[in-house]
Parts: sequence; structure tokens; C-alpha cells
Amino acid sequence: YWTADPNKGGASSLMDYCPYVVPDSNGTCSDPSSAGSRNNTYGFHYGASSSCFTSTLLQSNHTYVGEVHHWCYQHRCTSAGVLEVRPSTLPTFTPCGDGNDLTFTGYSGTLTCPSNA
Repeated sequence: YWTADPNKGGASSLMDYCPYVVPDSNGTCSDPSSAGSRNNTYGFHYGASSSCFTSTLLQSNHTYVGEVHHWCYQHRCTSAGVLEVRPSTLPTFTPCGDGNDLTFTGYSGTLTCPSNA
């Protein structure tokens, strides 16, 4: 499927390397102990201010394969009611609009904002 770039597609030979959604089965986003000792190359964050987002984010110094995951990311709502989100390695939050795909410095891929509907 991905003859132009052998690094694209899914990681599973059982799925014939087709991309597919891989949920985070490590626990609840709001529980800090769910993070465990995993290497955080995806920018995820577990804690009271975290929720699950659809994402293909991966730190740029790793090989990007475009797998879709559901990871936990820190978020907040501003006093104006704007949802903001950030990968754990970045100091600032980014506004997360209705269904928009966000990109972040130092990361390949996108984080998908939830729909307002």
C-alpha cells in the first residue's frame, strides 16, 4: 500500500500494515498512576486535567508511521470558554477549535480537537 515510503502505514503485519485506531488501554486519563513508566514519545499526560484525544502525534526525533491513537493530553478551558490543549513536553497551551487538527513544534502528526456538536 505504501510503496513510496516504507515507514508509512500501520505497524501490524496482521492488519497488512493498514493504519487503524489503537486505543490507550493503560487506564484512565485522570489517574496519574496510569502513565506507568512508558517512554513519553507521544506527549501524553495523565492527571486531573487530562482527557482522551485522537492523535497521531510523535516527537519529531522518532520515526513517524501515522498510526492513530487515543492518548491522554492535558487540557483546560479559558474564562472565555475556549478549550486549550498541549503535549506534556510543551510549556504553552494551544486553542483547540471545533474538529480542527493541531500541529505542535517538535512533533510529527496531529492532535484532533473534539467536535462542538
